Order: sequence, then structure tokens, then C-alpha cells
Amino acid sequence: MGRQLLLCAGILSSFMCQASQQVERTQIHFEKVPEYAATVIISRDRDAPTACDVELLIPGQAPLALPLGESVELNIPAGNFNVELALSPAGYCGSINLHSRQSMLVKPGATRYFQVRVSQDTIFLSPSAAPGQEPNIQ
Repeated sequence: MGRQLLLCAGILSSFMCQASQQVERTQIHFEKVPEYAATVIISRDRDAPTACDVELLIPGQAPLALPLGESVELNIPAGNFNVELALSPAGYCGSINLHSRQSMLVKPGATRYFQVRVSQDTIFLSPSAAPGQEPNIQ
């Protein structure tokens, strides 16, 4: 009985080796995945202390002017987002020397909302809630 079992195991092993050689192996082709994108929405409140437009300077893009009460939606690569803010140099606004630089991390697929904040001596982006949502204060 032991000999028959050993013989069966040998035959089965032989068939398995032949079968594995005949199985068609699928080729796996890797495609480059496009860089994940994120969305940043920057708004300017109508109640700002100055009527000057705010310029957004983003590396690799033309300056964007953001007037009172307006918003801009930017589709950017996820990761580190750098922006420089300045008051428009047009008219009397050119005599006000307000500018700042900020950097933030944006996750792939995320939509982040920011509000431009302007005071007498500073200008910056403040995180804000999506329209119609309450701010998440922790």
C-alpha cells in the first residue's frame, strides 16, 4: 500500500509539473499613474478692511487678482502648495506694502478652502469651511 501511495504521489507530481508549464502566464503591464490632483479654493470676503485686490502668486503660474467677494478654484498637484500674497500694486494700493508667503500640505483628492485675511499690517490665508458647513474647531 505504501508503494502504491508513493507511486501515485510521483505520478501526480509529474502531472502537476507538466500542467504548470502549460498554464499561460498573464503579463502584467504597469502604466504610469498620473499625479494625484487636489483642489484649493481661495475666497475674498466682501467685508475686508481694504478694497485693494489681492494678488496670488503661485510658482509656475501667472499672478491671479482676487477682488472683494470673489473666489478662485485652483487644480494643483497634491503635496506642498506654496503661495505668495500681495496687495495689487494698482492705484493707491501700490503704496501699501503688504505681502506674505505661505506653504501648506494638500492631500491627494482633497478640496481645501481658504479665506484671504487682510488687516492693517498682515495678509494671509486662513483655513475655512466649505460653503454651507460649520467650521471644524478643535
